[in-house]
Amino acid sequence: MRRSWLFAAGLGGIALAVATRALDAPHDATTTPAVGCTSCHVAHDAPGGSLTGVAGNANLCFSCHNSGIGARLGFPWVPGDQAVPGGGGLSHRWDATAVNPTYGARMPANAEMAKRITANGGAINCSVCHDQHDNLSNGTGATLHSSIGIGVPQRANSTPYANLQVASVSASAAPKGYLVKVTVGGVIGAAKFQYSNDNGITFNGTDLVTSASPVATDSQLSVSFTGTGSLVANADLWRFYVSYPFLRASNAASAMCEDCHADRVQSADCVEGSASAMQPGGGTINCTAGTGKVFSHPSGPGVTMNASSVRYSSTAGLQVLDPSGAIQASTTSTASFRFFGTSSNELRCMTCHYPHNSDSNALTEDYR
Repeated sequence: MRRSWLFAAGLGGIALAVATRALDAPHDATTTPAVGCTSCHVAHDAPGGSLTGVAGNANLCFSCHNSGIGARLGFPWVPGDQAVPGGGGLSHRWDATAVNPTYGARMPANAEMAKRITANGGAINCSVCHDQHDNLSNGTGATLHSSIGIGVPQRANSTPYANLQVASVSASAAPKGYLVKVTVGGVIGAAKFQYSNDNGITFNGTDLVTSASPVATDSQLSVSFTGTGSLVANADLWRFYVSYPFLRASNAASAMCEDCHADRVQSADCVEGSASAMQPGGGTINCTAGTGKVFSHPSGPGVTMNASSVRYSSTAGLQVLDPSGAIQASTTSTASFRFFGTSSNELRCMTCHYPHNSDSNALTEDYR
């Protein structure tokens, strides 16, 4: 009996540890309904790998990311959205074989990414690039984003209406969920609000005045309010979070892209036919090693926007065009069709490409 009691007590300790494990929003209790371990995992007779409640890594992700807030992040995605080389598509494939010399794809050097490819029979899946448990994006050089786009009005219940907008997110933001609740009713400028990071269990405790100018909730985020409605205490509220894209490794300067597509990291000399040219950045790999082929465009460390590296001179009167054919300007509001590189003006994969929700044929200007 004593042994059984000790075993039961041990299980209770394990359950408590699992229940209190810190996860990053929105895969935590800050969402409604709350997300916990059992939202994805089952302890016995699990139909999917890793004790998941749904068979297939992508299917498990899609079981939640199919509507609502997810739609603003590009979900739902269906198999037909996956890119077909030379054909089109809206998203990097999530079911392709990782090694494909034709398209310059190889096993990544990152051990965590490679481990999941091997476990999936050599094919990629969502969890190869994304870590659903811990959002490492900010710590690995990527930028965390708000689930409500910056400057996008989110209507309250008030009539005629009043909106909350995320005004800014700090570059050093940590993944958090937010619940903003009106505590004192009235028009914007008189109404007040508080915020919670645990879905309403506790609040910051200090009433902040609503304003059309940005109001800092904490050190990482500010919000503003617009509209003519009279806000209602305890009725007008907004839920959002700062998190995604939950990257498993750093993609600063397209590092994750180049890990899997290292053979596409080529200098202008290589692209123009010099088989002896070394890869950008002083690497020791011959530009045709691995695939034995030359790809169509130079990119990588050391490939900068100047005449010597990419045969382009910013002083020669040449200008980059949007997909619509319009000349790009620094004031272009849609970030997806700005031509951008790194802080050192290098051409990297994400100078031109976006892995998800991006029209690969460039016939339209998508919202990213």
